[in-house]
Amino acid sequence: MIRQAFWCACFIVLIISLPPTGEADVIDFSGFWDKMRLSVSFGGLTVLGLIAYPKQPRSLVIGLAALGVMIELTQSFAPWQYADFSDLLAILTGITVVRVVWAVTFRR
Repeated sequence: MIRQAFWCACFIVLIISLPPTGEADVIDFSGFWDKMRLSVSFGGLTVLGLIAYPKQPRSLVIGLAALGVMIELTQSFAPWQYADFSDLLAILTGITVVRVVWAVTFRR
């Protein structure tokens, strides 16, 4: 059941990151809070993934980082969005912080 929750959460993050319309966001996530939102989102995905796939932490981290890169690259092609290196850095920070805390806490 947790694996389905992980994949559903990945899908939700993907859909939210790539809105299908050219309309501006209703909520202005700018600056620090935008980066915090990205870090927390991908940190949460990392927690779910580590619970769902405890024997594959390296593959999980690489896969989530690839998802973040794919989202940023895709945003660079959308006329209403833009890719931002600092967004990718925030995504990787969220993944890394959770992975390090997990490794220290559970000695894996």
